[in-house]
Amino acid sequence: EGTSEIMEMTIYRGRWQEHLKTRGGYYTDIAGEMDALHAQKPGAGAEAAALALRALAAVMESCRVHKLTRHQYVTFKLGNLIAMGELAYVFSRAAAKEKYSEGVRFDAEALQAMARVYARNAAFRIALEGLALVTGAAESPGNLAEAVNLSAIQAAQKGLIADMDLVAAKLNQTFKAK
Repeated sequence: EGTSEIMEMTIYRGRWQEHLKTRGGYYTDIAGEMDALHAQKPGAGAEAAALALRALAAVMESCRVHKLTRHQYVTFKLGNLIAMGELAYVFSRAAAKEKYSEGVRFDAEALQAMARVYARNAAFRIALEGLALVTGAAESPGNLAEAVNLSAIQAAQKGLIADMDLVAAKLNQTFKAK
């Protein structure tokens, strides 16, 4: 095990306990926060972050039901997916703020576009990699594709390239050579 695996295991362990204590509600509760944030600040990526967190909750619950966490690879992968979901959450919250710290070099438009890009990618990766993980390890994975809401995650990808183009333009503007 290297540094990355140790970090993934540490992340997994803490959040797995939260998942068990809340009977699978930990990430769905946080997704509810993202729904409320999206209602207040629709451009901050919170909608896609909520999809990512709900997909993560579904994948984790499927791993619990099928007792997949006895496989070390599964725990490492869950640690990675958890980190992606939580980063989407934190990034969207930060992008939704009215005022940014002095260290932030981007305007609200740029930061929110970055948060949307990241949250969309996180949702897609959590859903697909989670599906592959459970499908590859469980005898009968059930209806996980529906549980991760893959169709909504796919629909949320609309506008991704336009946001990436906006981020590229803002990066060029912010870091242009003088």
